[in-house]
Amino acid sequence: MKRRHLGLFTAVMLALAVLAPQAAAYERAEHYGDYSIYYNAMASTRLSPDVASQYELQRSRIRGVLMITVLHDGEPVAARVDARALNPRDQLQTVRMQEHADGEGIYSVGGFRMDDGERMRFEVRVRPEGHDREYTVEFSERLFSD
Repeated sequence: MKRRHLGLFTAVMLALAVLAPQAAAYERAEHYGDYSIYYNAMASTRLSPDVASQYELQRSRIRGVLMITVLHDGEPVAARVDARALNPRDQLQTVRMQEHADGEGIYSVGGFRMDDGERMRFEVRVRPEGHDREYTVEFSERLFSD
């Protein structure tokens, strides 16, 4: 029997729905005309071992995951994604983002170092493929491993 893998966005949203009574609060997006940029960050321990393995992410109490999805008129598009994470001490990390495509969409995913309970700030620059404009998304998230 063939097992179907969930797309990363779906897996993250399901994990958050279990963890939070109002999962809609975690569905975050910025809209720029025909483009929508969905973003999220979470502790890597929130991912199932299967999803972490599928996307080559390390599950650890000191590792977080950043995920970006770009839609154009509701359809997923490839994009160059550059991201940085800052901890409360303003220590800067470049988050190496990798693009993954599956039957549900196109995701840019990267891992970063974090401490449990820490509020991380993220600065993300997105340039959709074939588009000459770059969009910026900034947000913060308090991350918990358990």
